[in-house]
Amino acid sequence: MNIITPKFEILEQQYNKETLLEDMFKHIEICGRTCYKSEDKITDTSYGKFVKMLEESEHGAMLEHGTVYLTIPLGTPIDDPQYMWKHDIVSFFSKNKYSVVKEKTINKTVDVEIKGYGMQTQASAHFYFITTNWRVIYENRDKLLSKYWLNNFHIEKESLKDSVLQWMTEPSEEHEKRYTVRFTYHLAVARDINRHRVQSIGEESTRYCNYSKEKFGAELNIIEPIWFTDEEKEVLYNKDLQLSFIEMCAAIANDNDNIFRQVDYWMFANMACEYAYMMNTTQFGEKNWTAQKGSLILPLDTKTCSVHTAFASDWCHFFNLRALGTTGVPRPSAKEVAWPLMIEFLVRYYIDEDQIDIQKYNEIKNKYPNIQDYIKK
Repeated sequence: MNIITPKFEILEQQYNKETLLEDMFKHIEICGRTCYKSEDKITDTSYGKFVKMLEESEHGAMLEHGTVYLTIPLGTPIDDPQYMWKHDIVSFFSKNKYSVVKEKTINKTVDVEIKGYGMQTQASAHFYFITTNWRVIYENRDKLLSKYWLNNFHIEKESLKDSVLQWMTEPSEEHEKRYTVRFTYHLAVARDINRHRVQSIGEESTRYCNYSKEKFGAELNIIEPIWFTDEEKEVLYNKDLQLSFIEMCAAIANDNDNIFRQVDYWMFANMACEYAYMMNTTQFGEKNWTAQKGSLILPLDTKTCSVHTAFASDWCHFFNLRALGTTGVPRPSAKEVAWPLMIEFLVRYYIDEDQIDIQKYNEIKNKYPNIQDYIKK
C-alpha cells in the first residue's frame, strides 16, 4: 500500500495560430487518457487516432475538454454576403447551454475578411466572440455544415474547416475563458467534486485500471487523510512504527485489538481491502475476477484522478462551494485542493476577487491566519 498526498495540476490547452485544431485534439487526448491512465501512449501524432476513436465510439464526454474559440465578424445584410449564414450560426451557439457568446460593435470603418469574397471594407462591424467545445461542434456538424440551414434555402454542404472553423481563433480578452484542471485525490472527495455541472468531467476508471499490474506498482495508492496528526503521519511513512497486516489480523482474532491506535484501524481497513483486491484479481485470473469486479472492493481512500474543464464563471461557483463554503461547510478533503486552486486562479488572473464571495473569503482569512486550520476544520 502506497500513501500519497492530494494535488492538482492546471492543464493548459495550447493555441498556436497555425495549429489551433491540432492543439485542441492534443488537449483532448491528454484529458481522455486520464480515464485509462494511458498517458504513456501519447506521441506527437497519436492525437488524431485517439480523437477519431472517441468520435466514432460516440464518447462525447471527452470531446468536451477541447475548447474552441470563434470570432465571427458580422456586417450588414447589404455589405456582408454571408450575413444570414453567420446570423444562424451565432443563433445556434447562443441557444446552446454549453457555449457562451459575447458581442462587441466597432463603430468605425474596418476591413473584414469574408470567405470567398476577400477583404470587405465596412463602415462598422459587429463581432461575436464565441466559446464552445468540440463536442458541441462535432455532434451538431450537420447543422453547422449547411449554409443558411435555419432558413431552409441554398443548402450547401462544406467541411467543418471551411465552415464554422474558418472563424477559429486564439482566445482574446472578449472571449469567456475555459480552464482545465486535473485533480489527484481519493474516491470519496471525487464524489463531491464530480457533481459540478456543466463542468466537463473525466475520471480514472477503476473498471479498467487493474491495480494489481506492475504498471500501477502492483499495489493500491491510498490518499493520506488530512486530519491525521504529525505523529500519525509519521506512522504512515515509517514501516518500523507500523503493525503489519498479519499482526493486526492476529490481534483481532485473539480479541487483542486494544494494542491498536486510531491510525492502525485506518491502515487495517485499507490493507484488508488491498489484500482482497490483489488476491481476487491475481489468484483467480482476469477472466473470473476482472478489474471491474475488483473495483467494488476498493476503499474510498483509494487515489483517483479526475480532469475538469469549465468556464471561469463555473470555477468561481466551484470555489464558492468547495473552498469558501457559501452553502455549508465543505468536506475538508475538498477544501484541501479547492482552496489552493482558488488562490492559483487569482494569482494567474484567471478570475477576479469580485467573481467569488469576497466577503466570505476575507472572513476566513481574518479568522484563520494559518489557513490550514480552516481547511482541516
